[in-house]
Amino acid sequence: MDSMLTPRQSKWHNLRMTDEALNRRFAVQDWFYRANNIMHSMRNSPKANFAGQNFERWISMGAFGTGSLFIDFMAGVGLRYRCVNLRDTFFLENHQGIIDSVYRCFKHTARQAAQRWGEDKLPERVKKALENPQRQNEFFDFLHVVAPRTDYDSGRADARGKPWASYYLSVPDKMLLAPEGGFTSFPYSIARYVTAPEEVYGRSPAMTALADIKMLNEMSKTDIRAVHKLVDPPILLHDDGILGGGGTTIRMQPGGLNPGGVNRNGQAMMQPFSTGARVDINENKMEQRRTAIDDAFLVTLFQILVETPRMTATEALIRAQEKGMLLTPTMGRQQSAALGPQIERELDLLMFHRSLPPMPPELVEAGGDYEIVYDSPMSRMARAEELVGVQRPMELLAPFAQINPEVLAVLDPDALARLTAEVPRFEATLSVVRCAGAMETDPDCEFVQGFCSAVDVDLTNAIGFTTDAPHLAPLGAPIVIYGPGKPNQCHQVDEHIAVADLEAGQACFKEVLLRFLT
Repeated sequence: MDSMLTPRQSKWHNLRMTDEALNRRFAVQDWFYRANNIMHSMRNSPKANFAGQNFERWISMGAFGTGSLFIDFMAGVGLRYRCVNLRDTFFLENHQGIIDSVYRCFKHTARQAAQRWGEDKLPERVKKALENPQRQNEFFDFLHVVAPRTDYDSGRADARGKPWASYYLSVPDKMLLAPEGGFTSFPYSIARYVTAPEEVYGRSPAMTALADIKMLNEMSKTDIRAVHKLVDPPILLHDDGILGGGGTTIRMQPGGLNPGGVNRNGQAMMQPFSTGARVDINENKMEQRRTAIDDAFLVTLFQILVETPRMTATEALIRAQEKGMLLTPTMGRQQSAALGPQIERELDLLMFHRSLPPMPPELVEAGGDYEIVYDSPMSRMARAEELVGVQRPMELLAPFAQINPEVLAVLDPDALARLTAEVPRFEATLSVVRCAGAMETDPDCEFVQGFCSAVDVDLTNAIGFTTDAPHLAPLGAPIVIYGPGKPNQCHQVDEHIAVADLEAGQACFKEVLLRFLT
């Protein structure tokens, strides 16, 4: 799970708008690119502790079927993650089968409780323990509740203005320890391996393989005893006492002398006991149990490339497609039920604490409606089916293309090239080859003033993109950047300029020429 869904060494998801037209805007692309980089950087920061806590979540899910991760933000630290023990956590689902309420039991010493909530907020029994130096480290039970708020009011700035309510309680005292709090997004990311109808907690592969695991343990014990008997077998002795003091006088150490161990005819008077055990049969049965356990944990699906390392690119792609088809139901559930809410929580926290750049106007106008595009190894396996589906028609069309190449016109080369690069995850490193520095023309110079007067402009502005101006500046002539069109449409898909803008630009240039040449 950790390497297939959330690999630390790569960015395993991207963000984009649900509106395809907006995704073509450079400002939108740039904002999501920077937001995604910030999110990955803060998540992988050592202070966040995501790698360790996330791994514990996958372990909990593999062993018990459910793993939960609490996500919060600390000033000066950033995002923080904590895997919560399933033993202390209780969940409730909403009408759609989505977990929206968490009850978590935890312990604090009297001193820790005073540090967290203040001495005046504590129950009397905890206060008494705090006053006694010998009882300050005595543990007490508390409860944290996170649930949807029934009196949510988006227009309020207090706790009621947050969709999820938060309560800290001392259950034995039936006492609220702190003022009612809240969260702007659900703070838990809960992974469930698989659930049956009306089940709240997940079932794990360990539960599926539990019978085989127990049987393998017993078979291992039997195997150890059998091998022990074969290597160091019991000794059979004659009962007439010819060895003198009985079995206690037998010297089993190397070089040990045992008088009476043979009779006068050279016949051995003691011999090892042979059980006739077939350890190899037990080993074969144990291997069957191991294979069944590996199947439950999907291990065999990942051994295909290891067992057959030499294969063509097409064979490797087909194997990846097969693994993707088999793993998609399990892994896809984690993406939708665990990782999706996690990313939404992270993005909400970063926005709330102003850790992201301001949204461009078009993104604000669209309401920030975004979608998550997963780019993990598991996602690329699932998409391998698309690439295989493309390659097969091309193979079938190849003989016909030799007769008439126009049959390939039904294919979209740009789309095929994009898919071929995306599925195997083509990556490139960018480096600056040439840099055009910033330049400035004095706005008070005669040329700039005359130009502005000709085009009826009162004031000049700086621009955030480059032109040929920095390369012409060394000639020493004053430069003004002016022309028709909208800068945010430059170098975009379907780049264009309105005819009316072009005609207006023509009129302005005519006026400038008349001003300076007459």
